[in-house]
Amino acid sequence: MKKLTPFLVVLFLISPDLLLAQPAFTGRVISSQGEVTVLSANGQRTQPARGQQISINDEFQTGADGQLQIRFDNGLLLSLGCSSSLQLESGSRAGADQFDFLNLHRGHLRLVTGDRGTGMHYLRTSAGLLSFENAGSDLALYQEAGSAALAAVYNGSAKARTNAGEMVLGVGGDFDFAALEAGNPPTGLTSMPAALQAQTDCR
Repeated sequence: MKKLTPFLVVLFLISPDLLLAQPAFTGRVISSQGEVTVLSANGQRTQPARGQQISINDEFQTGADGQLQIRFDNGLLLSLGCSSSLQLESGSRAGADQFDFLNLHRGHLRLVTGDRGTGMHYLRTSAGLLSFENAGSDLALYQEAGSAALAAVYNGSAKARTNAGEMVLGVGGDFDFAALEAGNPPTGLTSMPAALQAQTDCR
C-alpha cells in the first residue's frame, strides 16, 4: 500500500473539506403551494415537492397563486412570493458557504437567518443588491418591472448597494426600507412600501 506523504496527512487533518467534494445540493423544499416550477441547470422543468433537494443554478418560478419555502443547510429560511423568479448562483469566495448569491429576477422574496452566523450572503437584483452576514436577520426584497427594486430589513442589518452608492439598513442605519435603482444611490424610505406589503399578502 502506498503511503501518504506527511504533507497530505497534515492537510487532511487540518481541513478535510479541502480534499472532499461538497454536496451537490444546499437545502430542501419545505413548502410549495399553487403554481411553482423548478428549472434545473440541465433544462429540466419540474414541480417541486416537499423534501426535494435544491441545487446550485436551479431557478424557481411562481405563478399568480404560487408560493415556495426553502430551508437551506446553513439555517437560512427563504420564502418566495407569487409571480416571482429566483435563481441560486454559486460564488468563488474562499471560505464561503455552498452558495453566495440569491438572484431575484422578478417578484418578492423574504429571508430569515438562523441563530448562528452564516457568513456573507448576497440578495441580488438588476437594480442592486443587499449584503448581510449576521445571525438573526429578517430581510425582504421586491424586484419591480424594469430596473427598480425595494428592500426591507425587519431585523438585524444589511447593506444596500447600487452602482452609484450604498447605505446601511436596519441596525446601524437611519432607515429600514429603501428604493434601489441602477444609476442612482439607494433612497431611504420612512415606511414600508405598499408594493412590499402587497407581495407579502398575495394569495
